[in-house]
Amino acid sequence: MLEKLPRELRDMIYLELYQDSQDEPFEIVDNSTIHPHDNSHEFEPIVKAYETPYWMIEDEVGYEFAKEAVETWYKHVSLSVDVKLLPQLLQDEDGVLYNNGAPSVPTHKFLRKLQVVIGPASTSDSYSGRPGGRAVHIQQTCQSLSALSTEASVARKKDFELHIAFRWVSVYERLSYIDAVCPVVYGLKAQGFMVTSSQSIGRRMVRICDEEVCMCNGRRIGEMVWAHTMEEDWFNRSQEECMKRIRDAKVEPDDSW
Repeated sequence: MLEKLPRELRDMIYLELYQDSQDEPFEIVDNSTIHPHDNSHEFEPIVKAYETPYWMIEDEVGYEFAKEAVETWYKHVSLSVDVKLLPQLLQDEDGVLYNNGAPSVPTHKFLRKLQVVIGPASTSDSYSGRPGGRAVHIQQTCQSLSALSTEASVARKKDFELHIAFRWVSVYERLSYIDAVCPVVYGLKAQGFMVTSSQSIGRRMVRICDEEVCMCNGRRIGEMVWAHTMEEDWFNRSQEECMKRIRDAKVEPDDSW
């Protein structure tokens, strides 16, 4: 009976099932157990800590219902991906819900809102880094972000909402990255992407270790916790104004950190 309804009405039903409010975008991670540098590695994107609801599972509701429901979910959900995984996500043809029982539906063909996370080459608190290594990482970051402009299924969407979440361990490294990605960002804006940005600073959580036999000397290092800074969006102005702000910040550091 459902298939007799126009697609517009079917989408309304799927959207009614979805009815979800997100405080933060769902994070996409690579579920493959094989190291990325191994020749046998295959990208297996999944949504971290997300349980696919029954109405998007093929075995529960059938292929056609699940497929259209997944398409609608992709159109309205906000997802987040590390910039290094972005090119692979844009080439993946099965979708981020495929491993959780959903039918094969390419995420990138329907996605409308995406957060891309850009951070340093290392998240070590004591990272000093080789300048050459950082330069290579910055170049790779720009190449990955540029993939948005060449993937037709994304680039042709009007008003695609792209949020760039910069994450830093050291405030001193951010300007090199922002300076490098600026031309890429304004190229995307010229194509019709709606681009915003935010800045976060990271600190590792430390807890007291209560294990009797442990080599951590009573303190155990935990996960990185990110906190938003008060720094305003870098890209809510013209490219010329953005570049001037970068030059000024290199001379006189921003005190909003």
